[in-house]
Amino acid sequence: QKALEKRLHRAWVFPSFENVKAYQTMQQDLMQRSESFAKTWMQVVYQTPTLDYSLQFPMAHTARHVYLDQQKVQTQAQMKALAEDCGLLFFFDADCTYCRSFAPIVKQFAARYGFHVLAVSPDGRSLPEFVEVQPDNGLMQQLNIEVFPTLLAVNPKTQALLPLSYGFSSLDTLEERLIRLIQGPTKEPSS
Repeated sequence: QKALEKRLHRAWVFPSFENVKAYQTMQQDLMQRSESFAKTWMQVVYQTPTLDYSLQFPMAHTARHVYLDQQKVQTQAQMKALAEDCGLLFFFDADCTYCRSFAPIVKQFAARYGFHVLAVSPDGRSLPEFVEVQPDNGLMQQLNIEVFPTLLAVNPKTQALLPLSYGFSSLDTLEERLIRLIQGPTKEPSS
């Protein structure tokens, strides 16, 4: 690589026929080696299933859909299991445009997985999706709620809180965040 850089520099600074040809010759040789390496790499992958990334994460269109469907079923099972132990705290302000747009998503998310939702607003005013609203009794200050809307998952037994959304989020984003939060941090593979 360094030799190629030197030849490129020399050809760039002194663009003689010989210098440019020397650079092109070396570059062509490296490209051929790279192509040979790539072919051998793929032969190894094809003959060693444990090294084939596409077996775990398929790339073919139909297989990708099968994989995503399996992931969705697994996600739904994890969410429903979590809903047995956790509820949702939905903090909103009835005058907030984002809150009004986010409320149907929260309701759909809760209904899909069976979460109970406790809706809390500073003044106790409701939204069409959440008519039973708890006026804030200091909980917002206790939990440092500074943004509307805010959605938290809470385990009433352990008092553990998982922040699902500060501000507006899509249904897919809520699902992804909750799964990542309950799975915990990714561990480095040991060498």
